[in-house]
Amino acid sequence: MNLDAWFEAAERGDLQYIAANSTFQATKRRSDGLTALMIAANAGHLEVVKNLCSNEAGYTTNSGKAAIHYSIDHDRWDVTAVLLPLEGSLRTMSGDTPLHWAVRVGARECVTNLADRYRIDMNNSGQTAAALASSLNLEDLAALIVGVTHYSPVAVSIPPPPKFYGIDKPVAPTPPVEQMTKGTNSPTTEMDLSLPQPRFLSSQLASVDPSPSITIPPESTVESPQKVSNECKRLKEQNDSLLSQFQTALESVTSLQAENRKLVQELGEKDERIDGLTHELQAVRAELLEMREMSDQSFHITILNDKVREKDEEILRLQARITGLEQNTAELVKLTGDAIATRSLVVTNQLATQQDERTAIIVRSEAAEAKALELENKLQSAQDTINSLLKSQVSVQEQNTALLGTISDLNAQVQRLTQAGQETGKRISELDAQVAEKNAECAILREKLILASAQPSEALSMTSSMLQTTTLLSTLTPKDLSAEALAASISTRDVDGNTKLIVAAAAGDLHSVLALVGTQAGVSNNVGETALMKAAAAGHTDVVSALAKYQAGKASFSGKTALMEAALNGHTDICIMLAQQEAGMSRNDGWTALMSAARNNHCDIIRLLLEREVRRQTRDGTTALIKAVEHGHLEAATILAPREADLKMRNGATALIKCRRQQYPELYALLLAQEGDPRRVE
Repeated sequence: MNLDAWFEAAERGDLQYIAANSTFQATKRRSDGLTALMIAANAGHLEVVKNLCSNEAGYTTNSGKAAIHYSIDHDRWDVTAVLLPLEGSLRTMSGDTPLHWAVRVGARECVTNLADRYRIDMNNSGQTAAALASSLNLEDLAALIVGVTHYSPVAVSIPPPPKFYGIDKPVAPTPPVEQMTKGTNSPTTEMDLSLPQPRFLSSQLASVDPSPSITIPPESTVESPQKVSNECKRLKEQNDSLLSQFQTALESVTSLQAENRKLVQELGEKDERIDGLTHELQAVRAELLEMREMSDQSFHITILNDKVREKDEEILRLQARITGLEQNTAELVKLTGDAIATRSLVVTNQLATQQDERTAIIVRSEAAEAKALELENKLQSAQDTINSLLKSQVSVQEQNTALLGTISDLNAQVQRLTQAGQETGKRISELDAQVAEKNAECAILREKLILASAQPSEALSMTSSMLQTTTLLSTLTPKDLSAEALAASISTRDVDGNTKLIVAAAAGDLHSVLALVGTQAGVSNNVGETALMKAAAAGHTDVVSALAKYQAGKASFSGKTALMEAALNGHTDICIMLAQQEAGMSRNDGWTALMSAARNNHCDIIRLLLEREVRRQTRDGTTALIKAVEHGHLEAATILAPREADLKMRNGATALIKCRRQQYPELYALLLAQEGDPRRVE
C-alpha cells in the first residue's frame, strides 16, 4: 500500500480513506518523522484526529514534538482537547509542557484552557509558563496564567532619626572660620539596606505539588504490545521530566546558597563600616576634648554634642539594619531547607509510583504476549485439525464412491457368473490378459535389474518372485474365481477395518490376494491403509507385484504410502517396483520415503530415492540427514550430507547442532567438515 497516499489523506482530512486503512498503516512515519496523527493535528482535521489518536497518540519527533504541539501551533483548542488526555504529560526536549508551548507560539485560546492544569509546572530552565511569558514580553498571557502582574519587593524600612535639639545653654558667639573647619566632618551618606525579593517564594515553592497524581491505567486498557510500548515510552519521558525538575530545583538551591554567601559578605562589610564609624566617633570625641581645651564657649560644645549624637544614632540604625539582615538570612536558610526537603519528597514519591506502574505494565505485557502465543498455538492446532478432517472427509467420500462402484461391479459379476461357460471363458480371457501384462512388467523389471548392477542378489530375488506370481496366475482355475469366492463380503472387517484382502496381503497369501483383488482393490481400513501398504511393510514382494497395478500411488489418511513402508523396513526390491509411481509423495506433515530409509540406515534405498526426494523437509524443518544424524547412521549421513548439510529446522537447528558429539564423534567430524565444503549443493 502507498504510504504517500496515507499521509496525503491525513493532510486533506479524508476520513473515509483513513478509517479504511488505519489497521494497516497506523504508526507509520514519514521520512521527516511525522505520523498521520501529527499531520492531521497540524491541519486541524478534528474527525481524522479522533480516528487516529487511539493508535498513534504518544509518538514524538526527534525534537520531542507530539501531535498536541502541532494542534497548539494553530491554536486549535478543539483538536488539543481531544489529544490532551492522551498526550498531556508529554514534554519537548526543553521540558516545555503544552502550556509552555502555547505561550511560545502565542496560542491565546489554548493558554486560557491549559492554565489551570500546568500553571505551576516548570521546564528544564526552571521557568513556569508565566515566567516564560514575562521573559518573552507577553504580559497579557502572563496575566491570563497567574491572574497578577508583579509581586512587591520586600524591603526593610528604617525610621528617620529623631531630631536632637541639644542642651539648654546660652548661645555663644559664632566661632572663627578656622575653628569651624577644624572641628567639622563631612556628612555620612546613608546606606540602602532594602532586601531583594526571594525569587523561590513566587516560583520554586509554588511549583511543589505535595500530592502528585499519577494515574495507573486499568488492566483492561493494556490491549496490545504496541500500546504497552507507548505507555512505557510516556512514563520514561515523564520520569526524565521529573528528574529534570529535580535538577532545576537543586540548581535553584545552589543559587540561593550563593546569595546567602553574598549576604554574609555584605554583613562583613557592614561590620567594617561600623568599625570605621567607631574610629570616626573616637576621633570626634578626641576633637571635642581638644576643642573644650581650646575654648569654653557653649556654642562649640553644643555643635560637637550634636555630631556625637548623630554618630550614635547612625550606629544604632546600622545595628538595627544588621539585625534585620541576620533575621532575613535565617528565614532564607530555613525556607531553602524546607523547599529542598519538600521537593525531594515529591520527586521520590513520583519515582516510586512510576516504578510500580512500570512493573505492573511489564507484567501485563508479558501476560498479553503469553496469551497471544497460546492463542496462536491453539489456532494452528485447530487449523491442522480442520485440514486433517477435510482430508479425511475427502478420503471417506472417495471410499464411499469406490465402495458403491465395487458393489455395483460385484452385482454385475454375480449376474454374469451365474451364466454358464460364456462368463467363465470371459474371466479366463481376462486372466490371460493379466498374465500378459505381468509378463510385460517382468520384462520392464528385467531391464531395470540389468541397469541396477549394484544389487544383483535383489534383482534375482525380484525376478524369482515375479515368475512365481506369473506361474500362480496361470494355474488359477475357474473354480478359484467362482461366485462364492468373488462375493467374499467386503463388509466383513476386523476391529481396525481390515478386509480379507488386507489381511491376506499382510500375511503374504498370494492365492487369496489374487482371488480377492478384483472386488476389494479400492477398499482401505479405518486409517486409510491399503493391502499394498501392508504387503510392502511385511516385505511380500510377490503380493506387492500383484497389487501394484491396483493400489500403487494411493496414500492413507495421514499421507503414508506403500513406498514409505518398504523404505522404512529396508525392502529394496519393493522400493524399486514402487519408486516410479510413489517417489516424491509425502505425508501430511511432510515426511518422505527418503526420511524413512535414512531413519534406519538403508543406504541402497537412499541412493534409489536421492534424486527424487533430496532436500525435502517436514513441517518443523526435519530432513533425511537430520533423521540419520539423530540415530547415529554414519553411512547414510555420508550420502546425504553433501546435499542437505545447510538446511535448517524452523527453530534454526542444523544437522551439526542435532548431532551428539560425544556419542558420535566420527559423524560430528563429517558434518563439521561438510559445513566448510565449498562443493556443497545449495
